Amino acid sequence: MQPTETPKAPVIKCLPRPDFLGGMMFWCPFCQRWHYHGRGNGYRVPHCTSNDSLFKGNDYKIKMMSKAELREIRQAIDDYLNQDKR
Repeated sequence: MQPTETPKAPVIKCLPRPDFLGGMMFWCPFCQRWHYHGRGNGYRVPHCTSNDSLFKGNDYKIKMMSKAELREIRQAIDDYLNQDKR
C-alpha cells in the first residue's frame, strides 16, 4: 500500500536503526512501541496498532535526525546514565 501524500502530514524525527544500515525508527507515543522503517526520508504508511493513534489511517513523513541532533541526544542520555556515578 502506498501512502497518500498529505500536505499537513506530521514530520517525525527518527533515530538510525541499529539492525539496518540507513533504516529509521521512532518511539510511538500511542502504541508504546518502536516503529521501524527502511531507508530514505519521506511519506510512510503507519504501522501503529493502537485504536487511539493519530497515526492510524493517516500518513506521516519521517526524517532522520541530523548528526548534531543525534550528538545532543547522545550527550543527554550519557549524562542521565552517568548521574549515579557522580
